[in-house]
Amino acid sequence: MTAAPWSLHLLSEVLSAFTVDSPTALGDVIHRVAEAVDAEIVAIVRDGALSFCTGLIPQEQPRLLALVDARAASLQSADRSYHLFWVPLGPEGLLVVGRAREPFVLEERALLRGMGRSVVLSLQVLEAVEAEKQALRAEQLAKEEAIREATIDHLTGLPNRRRLLRHLEALLRSHPSADVAVLFIDLDGFKQINDLYGHRSGDEVLKIIATRLRHLVRGGDLIGRISGDEFLLISLVQSQDDASRMASRILTSMCQPLHVQSAVFRLSASIGVAIAESGNVKETLLENADMAMYAAKELGKNQLVV
Repeated sequence: MTAAPWSLHLLSEVLSAFTVDSPTALGDVIHRVAEAVDAEIVAIVRDGALSFCTGLIPQEQPRLLALVDARAASLQSADRSYHLFWVPLGPEGLLVVGRAREPFVLEERALLRGMGRSVVLSLQVLEAVEAEKQALRAEQLAKEEAIREATIDHLTGLPNRRRLLRHLEALLRSHPSADVAVLFIDLDGFKQINDLYGHRSGDEVLKIIATRLRHLVRGGDLIGRISGDEFLLISLVQSQDDASRMASRILTSMCQPLHVQSAVFRLSASIGVAIAESGNVKETLLENADMAMYAAKELGKNQLVV
């Protein structure tokens, strides 16, 4: 064996293997341990199981586990015998090192005990890094859930008014010269359903309507519920005719019968369409769409006004 400074240098190398967050860090440490004493087998036993093992094929690893309680001095594999040395890793774990030639001498055992302490520290670093990752993931999920809760209509699952207005504002800012269309959709006859059949039936109707609207919108469109039985569709269109054709498809879909439990409801919709002009802000566009919707109401059911 070489002198003590060489052993200290190896211990330093083992510690340095965990100065970076690396998925192979534990393997690097174990291989350094094996190289230090020219061992063929290095394994970590934790909670009665092998959490890491190199040098033994999977079929022979149970033989090693069977020797844990006795801290046996040797292991007989299918083709050879190994001298074993066991190093405590804290109160629960064990580092076991095996070599097929001569037993481990005193200096090697001292070196392995020192490396065992380094492995304990390495495992603690790994656990701390993983805990930090999990905390960051949990924080990110919580943020995403908070955003979802703040921007989704809980009844229909569609974007709510807040998200719709934010999207409309961003669209007007990023497409100042494009045709941004807003379709203000209000159901005709919905109040009677609530009055005669109750709010539970009304809620089911709104869910069905929301599903139909989802299937009608195109990629890039955003459909949401702004309140009660009012929905808003925001879209980039090629022309006013393009927006009118989209509104006509919605009117046709809204007239299809709605089956809620044993009842069948028939509704229609009034749609106001507003096309953005240069310099429009979201409030102006929404106000124009709202006025167009009320003009459609005055014309009777199942109407659209641009």
